[in-house]
Amino acid sequence: MKTTTTSMRYAQKYALCLIVICAMMLSMGHNIFAQQDINTSFKTLMDNTFQPLEKHRVPHGILLDFGMEFTHVPAYNGTLTDTTFINKRVLKEIYNTLLMSRITTTSTGFVTSEDFNTNWRNNRSSNYIALSGLFFNYSRFNQNAYPNKLNYVNNKFDDKYINGVWQNPYETLKTFAIATPIDVYDGLNFNVKVPQSIFYSNASSSINRLEIDFADGNGYRQVGFNQEVSVNYTTAGNKTWKYKLVLTNGQSLYAQSKIKITGSVTYTGNIAAKTLGQKGVANWVCDNSGRYQLEAEAEIAHLGVFGTATITLDDAGNDCQITRPLIVAEGFDVGALLNPETPLGSSDIESFFEEINDSGSNDLRDLIIGAFAIPNDQDYDIIYIDWNNGADYLQRNAYVLEEVINWVNATKVADANGVVQQNVVLGQSMGGVVARYALSDMEARGDTHDTRLFISQDAPQQGANVPLSYQFMYRHLVRQYVTTSNTLLGNVVTIPIADNLVENGSIANYTSILDMPASRQLLKNWSTSSYTIDNNWHDNFYNELRTLNSNGGYPQQGGIRNIAMSNGSECGTPQTYNAGSHLINVQMNEKLSFLENLAFTVLSPLVGIFGGLTIDADFFKVGFLGNIPGSSRFIIDVQAKALSYTNNAHIYKGLIRYKKKIIGLFDSQVSITNVNQNQPSGILPFDYYGGGFFDTSGQNDIIDVGIGNITVAVEDKFSFIPTASALDIKQNSNNLNDADYLRKYVGGQITPTTSFDNFATAFTTPNDVHNNNEEHLEFNLRNGDWLAAEIDTGTAIQFTDCSYICSDAGISGASTFCSSATYSVPSGATFYNWSITEGSGAATLSGTGTSVILSRNGVGSGYVTVQVEYGDNGLQCGNVTLTKRVWV
Repeated sequence: MKTTTTSMRYAQKYALCLIVICAMMLSMGHNIFAQQDINTSFKTLMDNTFQPLEKHRVPHGILLDFGMEFTHVPAYNGTLTDTTFINKRVLKEIYNTLLMSRITTTSTGFVTSEDFNTNWRNNRSSNYIALSGLFFNYSRFNQNAYPNKLNYVNNKFDDKYINGVWQNPYETLKTFAIATPIDVYDGLNFNVKVPQSIFYSNASSSINRLEIDFADGNGYRQVGFNQEVSVNYTTAGNKTWKYKLVLTNGQSLYAQSKIKITGSVTYTGNIAAKTLGQKGVANWVCDNSGRYQLEAEAEIAHLGVFGTATITLDDAGNDCQITRPLIVAEGFDVGALLNPETPLGSSDIESFFEEINDSGSNDLRDLIIGAFAIPNDQDYDIIYIDWNNGADYLQRNAYVLEEVINWVNATKVADANGVVQQNVVLGQSMGGVVARYALSDMEARGDTHDTRLFISQDAPQQGANVPLSYQFMYRHLVRQYVTTSNTLLGNVVTIPIADNLVENGSIANYTSILDMPASRQLLKNWSTSSYTIDNNWHDNFYNELRTLNSNGGYPQQGGIRNIAMSNGSECGTPQTYNAGSHLINVQMNEKLSFLENLAFTVLSPLVGIFGGLTIDADFFKVGFLGNIPGSSRFIIDVQAKALSYTNNAHIYKGLIRYKKKIIGLFDSQVSITNVNQNQPSGILPFDYYGGGFFDTSGQNDIIDVGIGNITVAVEDKFSFIPTASALDIKQNSNNLNDADYLRKYVGGQITPTTSFDNFATAFTTPNDVHNNNEEHLEFNLRNGDWLAAEIDTGTAIQFTDCSYICSDAGISGASTFCSSATYSVPSGATFYNWSITEGSGAATLSGTGTSVILSRNGVGSGYVTVQVEYGDNGLQCGNVTLTKRVWV
């Protein structure tokens, strides 16, 4: 079991999974414009209900009862409670609720929802954490306004006059909220800034000052707008930041947020930049620091654009020499695109080292990281490649890798024995496909890559799988917009409902990720916005890759050895649920807090995988909210299923209704959306097959949440890289069938055909809770020792084989006999202990090893149970006990 930090990093690192729970996809009306379903129903309902009201009398032009409420804004009233922590999503919910509640064309303090996201994005930087916030005065009906101060006739609200005097039905409230753009920061020392341009207020003249307590021991500190302040921690952990807004009248309003400080970043030097116009890799100037970062740019363009990357070099022995190069190509990584605060993205050399360290394999640890507490103690010089765009065209990043390989070859020197060592190239996930392309393309161009070993680590050599039902939910979600009743600066205002649900950036960022080149090239089945399948980009790329040479697109120069690791079960067992089972089943009839409740139980972890930032359990539970008082309610039925063996099976349903209540008088329910989609015909049940799985929750089993009127069931794992894809079975031919995906793939047994010289598949214990499928890219003792033997030229090659102990193993032999019969089990174990546990007087055992003879004693009849315990005592496979009952 990996540490919490490492589990988070695994989820961060391979963010190809484009998963968003769409339980809040609100689509009103069906006006389709530029792939948007724009809501007009709610606007029409509110305009009619409030038509008689004298709107110019509404204080500040904002009436909460008029708007669609994404959260209960009055809860964020400047006092601190256990249920009002603010994150980016909550801040947007508050803002969009106020924007929706404008009953006049008031514009003070407002921008469009899209500009809210864009402005924050433009103010974010790798140099500081940019906080955004708001302070607004707004109004709502006084709960006792009717009937003394408000009329309600024919389902319409109207002003009330007594003896010609207008009666004020309103109460004025304040809301103050501020949040970080990220929930996790990897480092103990950083700057924080509150840009004036992203602090929104309709009462800015009443603000005296802002103070922040960063939980760093310094208490509240005054932080001026646009001022950078330094924050320093001595320990990592969850930190509660408290904010105090002091008004000119002396009143203080408070807000709070949480941020997780991991503190694992150790590199503090400068990145070696290239000179203007320089291609290739920046000059390496060694200063005996042991860790270096260099910019790299490809010399070959793809579609007119040159790919770029940042190289982190960990110098073994800190000797200012590259003598034993191991080049690591990272996987799909959108962390830097979504979070500028993390310029290296969601994975880096530190997370890679942690994964190796947590594997339990001392052999692999010695080769790659050495003694974990001693810098540069490893045997190999590690050259780790962070793509500057980890979702770019695979060819573009492959050309960057080619440049890095050329630089390594030009830089490395002979070792102590006078030998110039060849390279080892390890490609993780998408990086394995990129490395395969780069090495083969170099051969095709006549270049020498000087590589002796190519390692494809759970790489989608035939494509990756993200459940179509998840993609359908995502496509449904991003189309949903609601329009406000009043224009802003003369323009119609629409709000993307999904923006209220996304932690790290606007929904437009997530839309672009699903449609980015690497996503389209890698996904085995890619859904369009119209819920159809379009695999042209995927097919074209893999056809191009296979035809780079006569070896199916695998390198062959200089006798290079190609090996693969798969986290799919060696036993061929599928995932822990059936084809066609529910992956998600959400039933809700809940007040406004459902947005927070669902987000923290389901949405946050899944969006984290999609967006490159996952919050582990000890963090996201602090944000889980109870029932915030409120009158509006959402009624939801959302279901997503794994692909089935049945053609055109129903795999997605999204039904949502919104119920609005106003001071006990107005009670109306709007049908929001009801979308159903079936799976296309001719598609195998990829979600169910064995393979490296994606754990969408950071937990081990299905999530079942029942809170009040909320029921959420999430099957939190699905096959991401099917075993047949990781091993490129039948070399990506189009005739793979169901049996190929359910077959046992045992190391050293290259059947059916694969281009790899050796491979390792997954096995934990005979009764593993995951059916012996492992988390995508998991290193462990078994595959770690296997990999170390491949990397270390002085160690004998290993073959992984636990097939003799798979769950389908049994004692073979007759179920009845008269005199004697032979009983056997598979070979491969280091010991076999046979015994009779029932009817020992009726029969005797003879023989040892994999087979024994059971002989009848005397003339009586009866049942005899023969038992065998065999295995390797946990060296690799564990032990198993089998029994067979026979009639004698």
